[in-house]
Amino acid sequence: MAQAIDAIIRSGMRSGRLPPFSKGHQLFGGSGGGDTCSCCGESITQTDVQYEVDFGHHEVPLRMHLRCYQICYGETKASTSRNAQLS
Repeated sequence: MAQAIDAIIRSGMRSGRLPPFSKGHQLFGGSGGGDTCSCCGESITQTDVQYEVDFGHHEVPLRMHLRCYQICYGETKASTSRNAQLS
């Protein structure tokens, strides 16, 4: 299942549906409230940690599971590292 979520998130980042995480984003965390995860499309239940990520250029913050946030953040760091090596 984790590999499937990784693939969904990478696809969303490549298509631009999910923006790369930059140093300027604001992060808020709390208990889930049934919102749909912006990354994987699954419900964020009350037993889940919900992160809200505000990039400043989206009208509404993205809501996601803790694990989905970790994957997005990791993908951004990996992409930045690959781009630096190509320069």
